[in-house]
Amino acid sequence: MIYSTILHNLQHKMRTHREGFSLITAIFVIVLMATVTSLILNTTGKVIKETTMQYRNEQARLLAKSYTELALLSVMGHDRATLGNCVTRVQGTINTLQIGQANPAGGNVDNGGYTVTTDIQYIANGFPASGTCTILNAQDLTSLQGPNMIIDVYVRYQDPDQPTAVHQITYHRRTLQKL
Repeated sequence: MIYSTILHNLQHKMRTHREGFSLITAIFVIVLMATVTSLILNTTGKVIKETTMQYRNEQARLLAKSYTELALLSVMGHDRATLGNCVTRVQGTINTLQIGQANPAGGNVDNGGYTVTTDIQYIANGFPASGTCTILNAQDLTSLQGPNMIIDVYVRYQDPDQPTAVHQITYHRRTLQKL
């Protein structure tokens, strides 16, 4: 009888230890899963931010290329002899770039838009300096044939993760183009 009571007490203690071990194992597994989940969410957030920045940078590059061509077309379509001045600046504001949607007028760079400024300077020997033409003297450029122009395009946009930041991200493209 004494032996059966002792045996019963030992079996009860072993069951209690097994239940306690199972509880500790379950808590450990839950903490481990929570840690892995937080690491996955952190990595996902960083990947999304990097993808967004790459997208915005690529849009800025494409806008700079487009505005370079627009500046070239504006200069070629402008009659300097008759009007007495030159095209020196082309500007634009693009509110959003979404497929299938028109860009509303008066875009805002703080809402995910872009501000594009194109400055044009002319390089030539004997180019008529009149009106608004900015002429750079080409004395040192003996191999330069005919009038040329320097097109500087600045595309500015706001970092989407810091919408209240004072500084904007600027992409600059410079092109030397023969007229």
